[in-house]
Amino acid sequence: MFTTKIINRVLTKTNSGNDLVTQSLNHLVPSEMLPVSCPPLEGGQEFSIPRRGRKRAAFTLAEVLITLAIIGVVAALTIPTLVQKYKERETVTRVKEFYSVFSQAYQLAILEHGTFDQWNLGNTVRIDNEDGSTSLDENSLNNVNKFFDIMKKYLKYDSYIAFDSSNSGTDANGVSMSAYGKRGLLLANGTWITAISLTSSECSYLCGDFYITTDTGFSTEQREDGKSYTRPQTFVFTILKDRIGMYKLTQAQFEDACIQGNDYSRCTEWVIKNGNMDYLHCDDLEIDGKNKCD
Repeated sequence: MFTTKIINRVLTKTNSGNDLVTQSLNHLVPSEMLPVSCPPLEGGQEFSIPRRGRKRAAFTLAEVLITLAIIGVVAALTIPTLVQKYKERETVTRVKEFYSVFSQAYQLAILEHGTFDQWNLGNTVRIDNEDGSTSLDENSLNNVNKFFDIMKKYLKYDSYIAFDSSNSGTDANGVSMSAYGKRGLLLANGTWITAISLTSSECSYLCGDFYITTDTGFSTEQREDGKSYTRPQTFVFTILKDRIGMYKLTQAQFEDACIQGNDYSRCTEWVIKNGNMDYLHCDDLEIDGKNKCD
């Protein structure tokens, strides 16, 4: 009699015993063996017993590690190529932008100072030094810096490092001084004008040329054998009497300079015209034919 009263009080206190009975049965009996509902309790109220969730399928640790390893291998194979392509597109964009901006500035300079043959700039002359190096003579340095003084007025630029005897010419091994330090005009978009040669006395058509780099400001680098070579990010433009131009290459010259890499700076016209640097990746391109890799 006493036991019955206790049970009734417990059931009444726990809202007809739903929670207490459910928790007790779940701990004592596997869910698969429980009925969906229990017989009515005192007062005729029924309560349901929830079934435990079934075991869900999942990946094992080994499967996860294998998947990550595969992803890593694929990334290692593809990411360098994607990065290279991105850098090349950025270089092409900068070269085209430079050509447009500098050409406009040159036209403004012509409007104010006349065509280039009227700027009173002499030829660039290199002198041989006793240690075997070369440098521009004093008059040439003055002419080069004067050219930039005129052009700076029409350009947005960050800095100008004047050409002098220490950063022009070549070292004793014939390596261009542009392999050792920055010089020239740094434009606002990060493009450097790093080297220039003037031929004003022959300015019936070609009045000189100049080199730009789209990244570091170094137009050349040294090879392991000590010789210098032109970097792929270096491009040469020509100075004509009335406009800025580019060297036009024959198919043989294009293959030698661009495909074989003997002078990447001569690939300027290809980049402007075709909008790519695919000559770095395939050897069957043609000046007047195939203009991109398959």
